[in-house]
Amino acid sequence: MKNLFLIFSVAALFLFISGSTDKNSYSSYSELSSADMVVFHEHTNYGGKQIRFYGASDIDIPKFSEATNNKNAHYDSGQESYNWNDKISSIMIGKNKCLTVWKDTNYGGGDPYTFKPSGSDKHVYRLPSGWGDKISSAKIRPVDNCAK
Repeated sequence: MKNLFLIFSVAALFLFISGSTDKNSYSSYSELSSADMVVFHEHTNYGGKQIRFYGASDIDIPKFSEATNNKNAHYDSGQESYNWNDKISSIMIGKNKCLTVWKDTNYGGGDPYTFKPSGSDKHVYRLPSGWGDKISSAKIRPVDNCAK
């Protein structure tokens, strides 16, 4: 009975993922390892809108107000012109990625904050104090090239 439930659950998840209207289709998204992806969420605990970045070893986001124009950005239909500046409240960071964020555009605004992997997928439910809804630029790097 447990095996039947597991098979049904996996099939339902596949149908849900493949039926999305994502810019680059969830079928390609689901085939990627979450270890190579960074997902920014509008609200804490992975709530609200999300924008996912994958597809290159180095990804630069100098202005989150223009994040949807980035060739490595993947988002749901209807978010093409969404302004992500100062709207990020939680992040999922894959174990193969390192993320550095800044409070101002073009990597300014004082000291950056770097999220380094811990060996397994790192899930950040809430940003460190003073960082919620403050991120304006970011750099995503492979773990062996962190913060460069």
